[in-house]
Amino acid sequence: MYEVRLVKIQSNHNNLRTNEIVGKCMELPEVGKTFLMTAPPLEEGNLRIVLTTEIKECSFLKEESKYLFQTQNSKYELHLL
Repeated sequence: MYEVRLVKIQSNHNNLRTNEIVGKCMELPEVGKTFLMTAPPLEEGNLRIVLTTEIKECSFLKEESKYLFQTQNSKYELHLL
């Protein structure tokens, strides 16, 4: 599991409800795949689940330990913690 911080850079929807989420993921972003992560819930419940649409573009900035990726509707940064 990777400890990560997902930051929404731009989106044409508000499905995440927050611009930043700290949690865990099993796989790192990769073109052609969806991205899935879990985090503590915003309100009631046991778990917050984030699942993106298919990743269209992805790059890794080694110096900053972060991924930049774009889906059909959004752009994100994923920081490795």
